[in-house]
Amino acid sequence: IRLVALEARPVKFDGAAKNNALLLAIGQLREVMASSSSFQEPLQTVIALGRDINALKGPITILLEHAEKGVPEFAQLKISFGKIVAAVIRASNASKNHGWVDRALEKVKNLVTIRPIGPKAAERADLFGQVARAELRMDAGDLKGAVKVVSALEEKIRKPAENWLASAKERLSVDLAISQLFSKALILPKELGPDTK
Repeated sequence: IRLVALEARPVKFDGAAKNNALLLAIGQLREVMASSSSFQEPLQTVIALGRDINALKGPITILLEHAEKGVPEFAQLKISFGKIVAAVIRASNASKNHGWVDRALEKVKNLVTIRPIGPKAAERADLFGQVARAELRMDAGDLKGAVKVVSALEEKIRKPAENWLASAKERLSVDLAISQLFSKALILPKELGPDTK
């Protein structure tokens, strides 16, 4: 079942039927949002069904900011994360180097990066430990945890990861918004009764 073009005409049903349609529309929106594509059309359907429900306005406002372009999906962020790890380590090497000998050694280090990985490495208190902890979070599907670890890096070292962080935070923002949207819509009949419009 697809709910299409509802935003182009008034919604004629109320109460439980309207809430069921709203929940279905939010479910369809969440499916589209799981990818990196635009989710403007399914969001407009949700807006048409929930335009008079104040509790939904907050999450909808957040989703509208990203609906046209969409946001990177988790799988995409995980792939790009592998690239920024190497860049972060190179930035760390560069921040320590001052003379020409140091710069020469930096070039050699950047050719091949050997570093500890896994749970044991994550126990370390240095940069390698931070990177390992972020990798473990990503492997576990914990984007929020990975963002927290990367955000805590020293500013100069974190710079190569800023674009990734921005994209990851966008994904977290829309995921939270769609979760709130569904939760709020789910309790509407209990809070406001079957004739809620």
